[in-house]
Amino acid sequence: MDAGERVICISASGTRTYYAINETDGITYTTYGIVYHINHDIKHPKWILSYEEIAKRLDIPFTQVSAMNISRTKVLNDGLWRFAVQFGEQEGDIEYLIDVNPDTGSIEWVQSIEEMPDGEVTLHFNH
Repeated sequence: MDAGERVICISASGTRTYYAINETDGITYTTYGIVYHINHDIKHPKWILSYEEIAKRLDIPFTQVSAMNISRTKVLNDGLWRFAVQFGEQEGDIEYLIDVNPDTGSIEWVQSIEEMPDGEVTLHFNH
């Protein structure tokens, strides 16, 4: 590890780091991002979505991130993959969702849902 490299605690849907999408494809949660493998080819991933890019798209300063909890929750009707994202140092009840294009690894939509003290909920969408 380089002296300047940051260590982030990643918790990805429990204890497993590999999740099968079908018989030959799957995603891996690594120390630097979410990696999509096709045909079990771990040396040539289809794409990598970095945790830094996820934090950037959610307007979270990456330099302040020490822990992330990420889980792939479902495949949407339009084929995008939805991931739920939480940060260890989050204050309040904020839920983040990202919708990822499985062909490119790009984040197509981000959502944040924040519960307010008076019981109201604020919903934000970004494309």
